[in-house]
Amino acid sequence: MSGESVKSSWAKACGIGCLILVILAILGGIGVFLLVRTGFEKGRDTFAATLVQEYEQAKANNVVPADQVAVFDEVVAAASKDGSSMWAVLIGTGVILDVLDEGEITDEEAALVQEVRDFFREHPEVGLSDFGQFMESHPEMAENVSRLQQEMQPK
Repeated sequence: MSGESVKSSWAKACGIGCLILVILAILGGIGVFLLVRTGFEKGRDTFAATLVQEYEQAKANNVVPADQVAVFDEVVAAASKDGSSMWAVLIGTGVILDVLDEGEITDEEAALVQEVRDFFREHPEVGLSDFGQFMESHPEMAENVSRLQQEMQPK
């Protein structure tokens, strides 16, 4: 074999090997992405289902004042509709479940729910940056969301 033919064979083998590694890396990245996305969607669906269940129970027990039901309904609907972002679900669940937790809704809590409703109207597709801005302006909500995430983790 001549020197050029050995170099050519080696280059082909190296090129094919590198191509296989690149393809495996891409497939692995797609697999990880799909796995994370599926987990995110399951988490979102669990939070949304819990929100609806807890809210319907509170409504049935007349915990939500009659003059606030429409506002609460709008927040719950926005946070639990099909296709809602995880960020919208976290904000809606965080505020509604925290407000309902006490069993009695204060004027301050009702104002917060109205603020969330207005936020959802301004940001119908809540993204990560919207979520971050909202949490930055409401540090108490960040604590509530963190607590809810811990409570809802499978044990």
